Amino acid sequence: MIRLGLCFFIFVVFSSFAAEQTRLPLNDYFAETWNTRSGLPHNSINSVAQTSDGYVWIATWEGLVRFNGREFKLFSRSEIAGLPDSGLRSLAPQADGSLYISGARGGISHLKNRQWIAQDNASAMVNYVLKTRSGEMWLALEGDGVTYREFDNGPEHRVLVNFSAYRLVEDASGVIWAATSDGLYRVENKTAQLVTPSSGLPNSFIYSVLLII
Repeated sequence: MIRLGLCFFIFVVFSSFAAEQTRLPLNDYFAETWNTRSGLPHNSINSVAQTSDGYVWIATWEGLVRFNGREFKLFSRSEIAGLPDSGLRSLAPQADGSLYISGARGGISHLKNRQWIAQDNASAMVNYVLKTRSGEMWLALEGDGVTYREFDNGPEHRVLVNFSAYRLVEDASGVIWAATSDGLYRVENKTAQLVTPSSGLPNSFIYSVLLII
């Protein structure tokens, strides 16, 4: 029993030591920079997302780019009728492998099963698209708050107005959190409530929110 305990202790110590040894500083990792010389159409990147098939998608002001690990493929509005715009703002990958793409002038496209499905335009530039578990489409808009559609191409309903919204997430209980220029909002049953500084959050712009599962 003592021998078994000693072996276990040595294993734990060795494992901890090995884990510490593998924590290398970031500058010890390989890093590569991609730009227009590498095949990107523009050096300003607005959004990056990966779909379940492994492709990495990049939204730029000059079109949508797909990266397979070796080369870039450009999708432009002149070639793809369903693309919302040449200047693309955000990407939202879905669990079914599809991808929502939003443009600078409110256009939205849904890429599913290699089909580009155009959606009705929003009232302003779409900073983010959230599809909830119930199938609703929520939009974070530049200068025009947050709206939602009960289904794709359905009528828009306003939840927040008169300021910019940047990011939306849905938590496990169905509550939607909105990062906005007016602060962080909690939206439950379509009713929005500002998370005030009394909760410990600074009273300032909130550009993003991340849900940790």
